[in-house]
Amino acid sequence: MHRIHHREPTLLIDDGGLGALVVSMTVDDPALLTPLVSPRRAADADAVRRAVAKRAEALGMGSPILAAGSPGSHDGPLWTPRALLAAMDAAAAGGFHAVVWPVHRGSDLDALMHTADLTRLVGALTLLELGAEAPRLETPLLDLTDEQIAELAIDADAPLDAGWWLADDATRWAAAFDAARARAGVTP
Repeated sequence: MHRIHHREPTLLIDDGGLGALVVSMTVDDPALLTPLVSPRRAADADAVRRAVAKRAEALGMGSPILAAGSPGSHDGPLWTPRALLAAMDAAAAGGFHAVVWPVHRGSDLDALMHTADLTRLVGALTLLELGAEAPRLETPLLDLTDEQIAELAIDADAPLDAGWWLADDATRWAAAFDAARARAGVTP
């Protein structure tokens, strides 16, 4: 099974989605992982907070930290860079050595390049401002597809029935899980 290796305090950008669930289920030591609750939409804020807190407690992760600003305050065309910079700021203030962004883009080369460039730019800006004390920004799931994320969740025995996010992306994730289960020879 795919494992994420961290030996230092790490902040996980957590919107309550499947990527963050997979990271939290595949990290070597969940106690070193602290979720940064970062709902994208105000309408999802309470459900995201509850889901992240429940997962953090069940896995022995650090107590969740609420992202700066109110849910939905980062809406707009520059939402992602602002949210990443806020996460890097929270990590630096909290003494975390790394920030994990559980984004995945699959094989879409344009999206992969855009996300890799954005990650490098945010990391460079943070390094410029903070020097050697700057946390790293990591994207361990970046090149994985929905199906591969679903496979990791199945392999890790992730509690998928607790996924509040399935309602929004039900069709997308149902297809990914069906394909992953078929390849693994597992029936739902």
